[in-house]
Amino acid sequence: MTDTSLALTARTAASVAPHPSVVAASPTPLGLWATIGWGTGAYVALWSPVLIDAVPRALWGMDIKVPALFDLLPVGHIAAGLIVVVALWWHRQPLRDYLALSRIGWSGIARGIGYGVLGFIGLTAAFVLIAVLQTLLGSGPSTAPTIVKLPFNMHTMMVLASLWFAMVVAAPVVEEMLFRGLMYRGLAESRVGVVGAMLLTSVVFGLAHYPGFGWSA
Repeated sequence: MTDTSLALTARTAASVAPHPSVVAASPTPLGLWATIGWGTGAYVALWSPVLIDAVPRALWGMDIKVPALFDLLPVGHIAAGLIVVVALWWHRQPLRDYLALSRIGWSGIARGIGYGVLGFIGLTAAFVLIAVLQTLLGSGPSTAPTIVKLPFNMHTMMVLASLWFAMVVAAPVVEEMLFRGLMYRGLAESRVGVVGAMLLTSVVFGLAHYPGFGWSA
């Protein structure tokens, strides 16, 4: 092999090989105990509206008047989301990379809305089918469910808007950040393993939905 061919081979290899600065390193997991610590803090924050009301009553028999802001904003979810952000900032982890938050275009948004509509239709059909089967089997409800009529005023509109924001925006985003992002990522890449992380995050996620939903959650 001549000197010219050696030079060409080296130049070709250098042009094909990626530059070291281009290759992005995968974020290092926080570790088992850091994940448990920050996850517990975010989990308590998620429960904060319930704890602020229940703990003083249970320990000292005191009724704490919760500010009206707690009824209109998902304070617990906002606090939990902030703790996740602070945890990753504290450990100098890139938020988007650690939580695997990829960019989404308008086509992705359209697909998401379409899948959501299809899922809603399927869920409604399943409920109707269950009601029909219960009626045929004689175990259905004896009376039709009543529809509560709300007064059309500013307070009702604010409550409905806050419920929409909590159920459609805050809860899905923050719970993904906490359970599937911070907790699952840290536990799955520790000695707990993937299966252990799946079980633990599933149980904790279900318990987080106990207030208002019951043990069936």
